[in-house]
Amino acid sequence: MKSQIEISQSVSLLANENIVIVHKKKAVVTLKIEPQLTLLFLELLYSKNELVSKDYLIKSIWKDNIYVGQSALRKNIYKLRFLIKNNNLEDELSITTVPKKGYKLIVQPSNSRNIIPIIKSRSSAFLYVSAAIFILFFSLKFSTEEDIILKQPTSDIEIISNGDFFNKT
Repeated sequence: MKSQIEISQSVSLLANENIVIVHKKKAVVTLKIEPQLTLLFLELLYSKNELVSKDYLIKSIWKDNIYVGQSALRKNIYKLRFLIKNNNLEDELSITTVPKKGYKLIVQPSNSRNIIPIIKSRSSAFLYVSAAIFILFFSLKFSTEEDIILKQPTSDIEIISNGDFFNKT
């Protein structure tokens, strides 16, 4: 299953395949990126236009390995900025550094229409999926009961004066 996340008017991400798709005027460019770069892009995208702390990024992507994480984070931020600049996407996307705190992925509002909402945490995803299953189950349960009632012969159903009915058998 391919889940394409539209980041801006010209950029989308196939996260499960580590591919960035850039729509240019006359061509579509697909760029294969490293898995950690995809995770970084997603983490910044989850909180687009908001500060994401360095500590949080290191903890979530590099499993709290501070020694590897700090240099890897700087290297991957550089790679994302290079990807943005190299594909002339500065009008749509940029990454700003908030000194000693973290980074922001800035998505320009005029070009960020139709962005697919992203569920930020697994607990939220679990709640949404559970609610959907609950609604589906009960809608099927009630529609099945109505179908059974409507399929019974009318001679077996007696209507009571208040509009209710019951089965004679």
